[in-house]
Amino acid sequence: MFDFKKTCENEDISEEEKLVTMGKLMNDSHDSCDKLFDCSCPELNELTSLARANGALGSRLTGAGWGGCCVSLVRKADLATFIEKMKDYYTKQREPGY
Repeated sequence: MFDFKKTCENEDISEEEKLVTMGKLMNDSHDSCDKLFDCSCPELNELTSLARANGALGSRLTGAGWGGCCVSLVRKADLATFIEKMKDYYTKQREPGY
């Protein structure tokens, strides 16, 4: 959390560098929650991976873990496309038992 705040307040780097760094911190945080603390789940890992693949600079679980939701960092310019891709994935027809 400290590194994220420190990055936000850093006046020596560009806004783009801030976004990329904050995204990496979010990704690292999610991976740590999953691998070191075992507080993620396959569905959240899928959701964060999907978010990253569809334009999120970073995505991590939020809340108590073990289900729930994720928060993603997305550029404003990419937001509409990101939302559409995420909706398309989660509203598609699935095989029974998925």
